[in-house]
Amino acid sequence: MDTFKTAIIGKQLIIKILGRGSFKSSKDIRDYIFEKLEKEADECFIDLKECISMDSTFMGMLAGLNFSLKNTRNKNIYFSNITNPTRELLSTLGLLELISQKMPNSAADQSDFKELPLSQNKPHEMAEHMLESHATLSSLDEKNKKQFKKVVDSLKESFNKHKEKN
Repeated sequence: MDTFKTAIIGKQLIIKILGRGSFKSSKDIRDYIFEKLEKEADECFIDLKECISMDSTFMGMLAGLNFSLKNTRNKNIYFSNITNPTRELLSTLGLLELISQKMPNSAADQSDFKELPLSQNKPHEMAEHMLESHATLSSLDEKNKKQFKKVVDSLKESFNKHKEKN
């Protein structure tokens, strides 16, 4: 199960991934980060100390979020407390070089983190989000483009079928 704890310390948004980061939660996390960085925080830290895995949708969301924040809002996202298994996972898709590593304010250790509730996203919203995430990963390098071609094509087909129905 995807579990996330969050706190805002000063102008720093900290999100701890407990367990997995997956497609089920990635849209909610993205929307939450955008909201908090618009209203309350200047930078975001993704704490990976207790993260055991991330799927490609979640990693694509992080990459897309990074591009969007830097290009449109002049805000930053950072990885902190990266474990060796997570470091290897991030580097396989080129994210380790893309997102900076930095530790949040030391007050984060004593902060009161609250669990972030996750919603049930509609299937067409999830298909669109997954397509965006994989397209972002594909744009990072040629290896990713080849690796995710079938996934992107399948998601495009699914998304277009849903659009035609509505």
